[in-house]
Amino acid sequence: MLSREKVRTALGGLAATMALAVAGPLGAEEEAAREAPGEAGETGEAGETGEAGETGEAGETGTLILPPWARAERGYAGVDLDIWSFKVSPSIDERAVALGIEPFVQVPVHEHAVVTFSLPIGVASTPFPFTRDVFSDVIGLGTSGAVVGGAILGAHYTARVAEEQLNLWAGGRVSIPTMLAGTGASTLNGREAWAGWLVNQARGRRELHRFALASIGLRPEAGLEWRNRAEWLYLRSLVAPTFLLSYSKQVDHEVALDHITEIEARAHVGLGGGVAVQEAFLFTGDDLVQTAVEPFLGFEHPDVGVLFRIGTLVALDEDLGFGFDQGKLLAVRLRLGASW
Repeated sequence: MLSREKVRTALGGLAATMALAVAGPLGAEEEAAREAPGEAGETGEAGETGEAGETGEAGETGTLILPPWARAERGYAGVDLDIWSFKVSPSIDERAVALGIEPFVQVPVHEHAVVTFSLPIGVASTPFPFTRDVFSDVIGLGTSGAVVGGAILGAHYTARVAEEQLNLWAGGRVSIPTMLAGTGASTLNGREAWAGWLVNQARGRRELHRFALASIGLRPEAGLEWRNRAEWLYLRSLVAPTFLLSYSKQVDHEVALDHITEIEARAHVGLGGGVAVQEAFLFTGDDLVQTAVEPFLGFEHPDVGVLFRIGTLVALDEDLGFGFDQGKLLAVRLRLGASW
């Protein structure tokens, strides 16, 4: 017969075996929950390995949210400057000057949407009679003019694809004329119109809607920005048809198309440089296309900070080029501001 001691020992071993069998799966699940990277607990908090690193933040479910890196999805505020100085004649030492000043702001309003606003301002002067192809008037000696261009409102949608390396965006802008809204001869043939025309040349004839005469400017836009996996090489491209809808019988409708592609190498601290190539098509003008190239240097911190870029815009073909010839387009482009 079995002794009471042996029975107790056998029952105790059986109970221990059953307890281990039940507790084993539960313990494995708890251990897996502790080790799962970034999975949410009952309160939605990130796990031990789901916390944000230097390049992102953990969302409610512990998913890593990368900060915006593409220009289309970031916030900006600053000013663009276009500076063009050239000799209008070999016999005159004084130079003609065109200065474009354009404050701008870009504000993210959603994870995938931003709104924009800019207001171009132009100042120009010349020591020599200067004629315009659009009008038959002659600007007299020592002429100067200043103008406020159209108020430009815009918005676009942006999305990242291809494992966060590619950003695609599309949207548009509308330009509402201010000082150049009038339809009388004093506006269409005046110094303000001439100043706006000359300042627009300083940007290689792209973005004609900025100083359009008696017209509403409509500008659909689409572009992309690609960044390599090592995060130092950037490729950007933009295509933007522009429609100038005139409300004056003395001003024709205009149809244009701008294309810009640039490549930039940028260190992780924000210092970089590259080159941009642009084509400005004017389908309703005599000169179908104006091409230009812009080598540039810049600083743009990957998180929040100073925004700086300086470049030299050189026209390549007629009639604004070649840029190094007398009276041709060789302009300095400067951008100052902040990003977030």
